[in-house]
Amino acid sequence: MARIARRGLRLQNLPLFSLQQPWHDITGELGKLPLNLFEPRYVELARRIEPPGGSGQFGYTDVSQRRKHGHGMLTRARHFQWSRPEGPVQLVASGMQRFRIISVRREEVQDGAPPLHLACVQLLSDRDLARIPADRARDVSMQLEVPSSIFGQVYLQRGGWGFASYHFDRDGAYISYESGMSNSFPALDDGSKPPLKKYFEDTTYDHASRTFRGRIMWNPTWQGAERWDYEIVFSSDLGAIVGGSVRWTTQDGNKEKSSRFGVDLHYRRLKMGIEGTEEAVLALAPFGLTS
Repeated sequence: MARIARRGLRLQNLPLFSLQQPWHDITGELGKLPLNLFEPRYVELARRIEPPGGSGQFGYTDVSQRRKHGHGMLTRARHFQWSRPEGPVQLVASGMQRFRIISVRREEVQDGAPPLHLACVQLLSDRDLARIPADRARDVSMQLEVPSSIFGQVYLQRGGWGFASYHFDRDGAYISYESGMSNSFPALDDGSKPPLKKYFEDTTYDHASRTFRGRIMWNPTWQGAERWDYEIVFSSDLGAIVGGSVRWTTQDGNKEKSSRFGVDLHYRRLKMGIEGTEEAVLALAPFGLTS
């Protein structure tokens, strides 16, 4: 296995907050998590990280990943609102970058109360994430055949097929807005709807790094943007999009917004097996084709 640990990307004594669900399941498409912290360990977490004395950063892991070699999300907390000095405290956490846990320890903050977990973590770059199979945690016997290329594949977010899904056809890659759920997106700036299929331009794909690059041009503009520049990095089994970003450019040339895959945007490859898979159900649900 390739070595990916680099000391310059490590954080020491990062306090951890954990729930049962993975980050992208609990935050959805917005990538933000509002919290009301009342347990003594998490009130202490808020006290330590609150600016100006703290960095505002803590780690989120689901409970099963709160261990050595587990994975999580580095988050930044804002909008601290204390009910009393001893808590509860409300805040909003935003995802920043994924990490792997190098070591974890427990610290007692109050007698008889659950401990606060503190971890040494390694921040993962897109290059690191691309080496990790999307389904590594699943039973290998349940996996379908790993494709040799992204071409011929479809990648979905939670809205399913046609909800800004990515289609990598050999005659051209495009974003699909064919689902009725796409009506929830804002209209283009002239009031019209996005096209059912919006094709990428100036596309390249590097098989070695599993990186796709392309551009979406908007005329009329969409939310002020005339161009979206994509860099999409796929996991080693091509099961998910794990890195890269989308950068918006407005008509005046300013780059106003950037969204990161694996942090703000979550896409997985559609797998169609003999028996219905989770991905197939996710894809077909918007059309009322699942029970």
